[in-house]
Amino acid sequence: MRAMENDLEFIFMKLKTNKIILTMLLLAGFYSVNAQTDNSIGSWDVFVLKGYVNNNIFYHSEFNMRQNSFASTYNYGEYKFTLGYMFEQNFGIGVGAGEYESSLTGSFLTTQPSQKELRVWIDFLFRNSYKRFAYENRFRIEHRYNTSGTPNRIRYRPVFTASISKPRLTDNTLFFISTNDAFFGPNHPTFELNMLYLGLGYKMDRNFTFCAGNMNLYDFTKKSNRSSNYLYLMLVCELSPKNYN
Repeated sequence: MRAMENDLEFIFMKLKTNKIILTMLLLAGFYSVNAQTDNSIGSWDVFVLKGYVNNNIFYHSEFNMRQNSFASTYNYGEYKFTLGYMFEQNFGIGVGAGEYESSLTGSFLTTQPSQKELRVWIDFLFRNSYKRFAYENRFRIEHRYNTSGTPNRIRYRPVFTASISKPRLTDNTLFFISTNDAFFGPNHPTFELNMLYLGLGYKMDRNFTFCAGNMNLYDFTKKSNRSSNYLYLMLVCELSPKNYN
């Protein structure tokens, strides 16, 4: 009972000191409920390859494939890579680049993208954990090269995870995960895009983790303030030296 009280006290304390995270999550939920929503459920498939070269240098690569209707109409893809350095356990910096392709309709590998975009960025990472809880704050400064110009953009993404089946996130552990990625641009509307994800994950071992949940994408740049939902499936493969701490 005392341990549970300590956990609840820790959560309450962090919510007080991270009011911006809670506020953004509540706003995202409010907007997704009140937005004009596409009733069809799309699919969003992600493969992540990440790890540490040593105790300081890390890498993170992703392949994303998004479809408007569940497993039928391919319309978006991402290929990106980040290389970073953790100065200490709780703070790190990363630099990365990625290609983003948008298509109107069609099948994967047979549709020519209607627009290609190159992005480069720098990330600032702040991480912490306490018992079964962990969170990360990522601030990203992003520069975009596309046909409409090269605007800069700022993104802020908090990530919260909580181990469910075990006291800590170890092998064979079920966990809860929530993220909220907010995009801020120089033009009106300043708040361009919001992606709220709620899901469950299963850490099989030190190398493989699987997550599934709902991703709500709210686009403020559309005249209708459009909200779309996707079944979000992610497979994470982590490759690090055996002596990595």
